[in-house]
Amino acid sequence: HDAEPLTRRFTALGDPAAVTWQSGTTGDSSVPGPSTYWIDAAVQLDPTVAAGLRATPGLTVAQLPELPADVLAAAGPGPWQAGDALDAAFSTAGFGTRAYLGAGDVVVLRAVGSGDAG
Repeated sequence: HDAEPLTRRFTALGDPAAVTWQSGTTGDSSVPGPSTYWIDAAVQLDPTVAAGLRATPGLTVAQLPELPADVLAAAGPGPWQAGDALDAAFSTAGFGTRAYLGAGDVVVLRAVGSGDAG
């Protein structure tokens, strides 16, 4: 529930009211070399930040991907919107991100990248 690791990587979040997230690595930890990290997050945005994101062009109706139970519970019921420009707003710090903007000023992020997830 610590916001700083998310806000450091995804500045478009602004100063969120609440966050629930999980992260980890994909692949086999016994194999040497770089790791690929994942982050799944549900973020309660400041209403002003959420309003700005709702103005993102090209938003369409979307379904959430499969998420960890606590992230899904924090996300709430939706409905959800997604789009390329919204994804681009959160695809930073070495992460490719799919973003889903929901009701109640919530955004869900599914990020994968080679950056440090710690």
